[in-house]
Amino acid sequence: MVPGNVLITEMKGGPATIEYSLHQLNIYSVNYNYTAPAKLFQSLITNKLAETYTSKWITKIYWPVF
Repeated sequence: MVPGNVLITEMKGGPATIEYSLHQLNIYSVNYNYTAPAKLFQSLITNKLAETYTSKWITKIYWPVF
């Protein structure tokens, strides 16, 4: 893992919600002068095959910063 801190957020929703969350994380990082030494990654917590409603999907986003 890259040295530094990791911004972690968890949200419920589909692809549009994830895109909005990424936009908000970008605004947060600009406001607090964080730089990203590596790409962010996402982890889908909910099984898409078991849960068909996108409003119930849970995704975690990890973004390394310093």
